[in-house]
Amino acid sequence: MVVGNPPYFKVRKDNPIRFSMDFKEVQSGMMNVASVFISKILRLTRPMGYVGLIVPKLLVYTQSWIRLALKSLNRQLFKR
Repeated sequence: MVVGNPPYFKVRKDNPIRFSMDFKEVQSGMMNVASVFISKILRLTRPMGYVGLIVPKLLVYTQSWIRLALKSLNRQLFKR
């Protein structure tokens, strides 16, 4: 189980995270640190594990979030 409140701020163009192969799936459009944290959390969480995060509503409107949401749904991390 992972519970958290990841930081949220824009990743600048010169930040090495933008070029890291570890975070390739979130390197598009307006990249933010919350997406980087979520990407890492999804990799560390076991299949069928639980993830609970407090994130800003604005995050759901970014391209990188859409990829992470689809990845999460495919792994069945979100449950009703």
